[in-house]
Amino acid sequence: MKKILIFCLIFTILGLSISAQRKSLLTEAQLKEKEDAEARGWAFGLNLGMVIPSNYSANFYNGADANENNLGRILNNTYYKQKITEYIGYNYTGWEIPESMPYKMAMDVGLYTRYSLDSRHGFFAQVTYHKLEANDLFLLRLDVPQSTNIDPVYIECPIVGQEERTHIDLGYFKEMPLAEKIRLNIEVGFNLNNTLVKTNKIQIRNLTGTDTGLEYSIKYDGDRPLGDYDSGNVYDIRQGGIGFGAFGGGTIRFLFSKKISFDPGFNLYFSKIALEGYNDFKPQFTFFARIIMTDFFSTD
Repeated sequence: MKKILIFCLIFTILGLSISAQRKSLLTEAQLKEKEDAEARGWAFGLNLGMVIPSNYSANFYNGADANENNLGRILNNTYYKQKITEYIGYNYTGWEIPESMPYKMAMDVGLYTRYSLDSRHGFFAQVTYHKLEANDLFLLRLDVPQSTNIDPVYIECPIVGQEERTHIDLGYFKEMPLAEKIRLNIEVGFNLNNTLVKTNKIQIRNLTGTDTGLEYSIKYDGDRPLGDYDSGNVYDIRQGGIGFGAFGGGTIRFLFSKKISFDPGFNLYFSKIALEGYNDFKPQFTFFARIIMTDFFSTD
């Protein structure tokens, strides 16, 4: 009789243990299902950051003879050469271009939206815009008489290019918890970009460098090798176009509430920029902070 009671007691304890485990598993599954249901849906955000572009395409603006915008358009033009020679006081016999023209870092702004399939996966799209400027110096070689001791023989002259870029990114994200209100977000995707050249200018300085100098545009707007580019028909020729590539990166997502998060992060792009002669695939970095609003207009 005692053995039967012990057996019944053990059987009861095991039954209760199994029931508790099943209940625990069911509760975890229910919680996970609830979490996924709450995460599912649309969210919208704003991006603000900095872009570090590849300097490869900045040489589109360096005035090389092979470029569409070249220094020869002004410096070999009979009309402008006379003006420049009179301004400097000496004839010039040639010039040297900057070989590695750099871009400046620029501010990047954009809009962001995402659709979460559950609490871990989803898709997103974002549109970002930035304006880039490339600055450097080219050297104008002067025809100075041997008997005249004037230094320098070269004059340093600024050369500047400006462009606008718009990026459209379509991607996939995977989110992983790091802490109760912190998530690691990994994202990869496809990039479309549109580049528009705005200006490409040079400034001719004199030997003293005491004034602002003569400023000319070398942006291609038609061929007039002998006359003033400001006279007659001036054509607004669009330079730039559509490029494409891929990107990957991530953010650390800080959940302020169920509706608002703050996401600092970065992306590495490997894209083709549509500037003639400089359209190979090259890397570009963006560092940004993103504010995401989820179900923001809900009253729940």
